[in-house]
Amino acid sequence: MTVVLATKKELNLILTLENISFTKADGLLSKRALLYHLNKKRVFCLKENGEVLGYALVLPRKIDRIYSFCIHPKARGKGLAKELLSFLTSKFKKLRLEVRVENAKALKLYESFGFRIVKRVKEFYLDGQDAYIMKN
Repeated sequence: MTVVLATKKELNLILTLENISFTKADGLLSKRALLYHLNKKRVFCLKENGEVLGYALVLPRKIDRIYSFCIHPKARGKGLAKELLSFLTSKFKKLRLEVRVENAKALKLYESFGFRIVKRVKEFYLDGQDAYIMKN
């Protein structure tokens, strides 16, 4: 398992992963937006034997923002999210992210890496659900 900077070669694999992991209510990334971020070298992918099993998009900010983070459904429960998040927290000193209030598994993962809830945002998602803003 390796985490690498994603390239255009992985565009369609990452786009497929985005589409099976999120809904329109989550704010799906378009192919054009994803290509833009790939060109800016902001996308990291977790690969095994050439297969993209997870990815993260980190936006440069005063406190860098994990904008998108996911693991392929068939690869969940195997510690891959920990591996990807470990890479990100070692590469970026300070990070922030948003997570659905009801996503208990993600909250537990982020908290295990020192992320703390700093704010609840009402109706953050397009389906009206709330989000927590977390920072490490």
